[in-house]
Amino acid sequence: MDCDLRQYLDNKRHRKAMELHLSSLDIAWAIANALAHLHRMGIMHRDVKSGNVVLPKTRHVKLCDLGTARIWATDMPANLKETALWAAPEVLNSQSYSYTSDIYSFGIILTELDTLQKPYYHCLNQEQSNTIYVINEIRQNRARPKVSKHCELLLRDLATRCTSYDPTYKTYWSRSCWFSAQSTNASLILFPIISDKLLHNCLTELMRLRMSDHSLMLNSLLI
Repeated sequence: MDCDLRQYLDNKRHRKAMELHLSSLDIAWAIANALAHLHRMGIMHRDVKSGNVVLPKTRHVKLCDLGTARIWATDMPANLKETALWAAPEVLNSQSYSYTSDIYSFGIILTELDTLQKPYYHCLNQEQSNTIYVINEIRQNRARPKVSKHCELLLRDLATRCTSYDPTYKTYWSRSCWFSAQSTNASLILFPIISDKLLHNCLTELMRLRMSDHSLMLNSLLI
């Protein structure tokens, strides 16, 4: 049975029996390349979160549910309050959505891949803390996503860079970022799991960040 990434990580944290076993880098590679492909087509996903990453038994990672722009209000429905934990600070502050907002959300997923926990679990677990409180802290840069002390260096560095509070700190999808799309349409992007070596090279290239006044640059090579 297919499950989404959030369910997969919860099951992994609770050590439940699972038919599918993927490494954090496997999943990160697939999501990154799905986003790179969308951005290359001029499409912003706008709702990147672990619940929108589906892991079928076919070992293809699916990035689904292309969203629409949302207004993050304090009186938002409960389901949207939780979704806001993946949103970039500038989006929570009602500023314009950009490609880098998708990349921020990708960085939040990287923290989940490491901790197996929901975003900002270290804040939500504190006494008298709730989702709205944490969202307001994120808005003011007083709450930051967290990785564990045992996090792989590659994921730690990439997560830190992708979740920069400053939205002008642009991420460039490198020309060396490979992808192999099995199916592309308006609602679903699928990518196969590939070798660790190619995966490592891809994520290493994704870590190249530059200061820029220009919009996000996306250059990918088909294999």
